[in-house]
Amino acid sequence: MAGPQTSHYHRDQSNPFLYYDYETGKLIWECGGLGMNAIPAPVYANGIVYAMTGYENPKLMAIRLGGKGDLTESEFVVWSSADWRRPR
Repeated sequence: MAGPQTSHYHRDQSNPFLYYDYETGKLIWECGGLGMNAIPAPVYANGIVYAMTGYENPKLMAIRLGGKGDLTESEFVVWSSADWRRPR
């Protein structure tokens, strides 16, 4: 998966979703909240990464690129399937 200006790669085998700089191998950000058994190919569009897990605890998240460090429960998590179950 390539971001807008530089190449990145991910490892999403389990929680958390990890996003690395492809050239240096350094972790850029991580984001908790997905389940186990990742869908192997997250999707990138318009500055947002869509990541999904399945099987026993299916989850779907939209994460805006541009953050660093732990993005769990930050403004970079645009939405999560867990949001659909929360009372409004």
